[in-house]
Amino acid sequence: MKVYPCGTRLTTKIGNVDGLVTGIKIEFKAVIYLVQYFTNDCFKAWEISEEEFVVSDGTKKKAIGFK
Repeated sequence: MKVYPCGTRLTTKIGNVDGLVTGIKIEFKAVIYLVQYFTNDCFKAWEISEEEFVVSDGTKKKAIGFK
């Protein structure tokens, strides 16, 4: 399985919010990314799927798991 690693900078498709991947959660049929961003003088976090963002720093997916 390949995922974007923690530290990847991204922009959401809706709202154009810039954020940073800080966690990865693997569910039954989905990979969910925990993304943190800064707004109104505070940090916020939310979970989004890969279809909801574009990578803004050119980071490529990396393989995770055992061989």
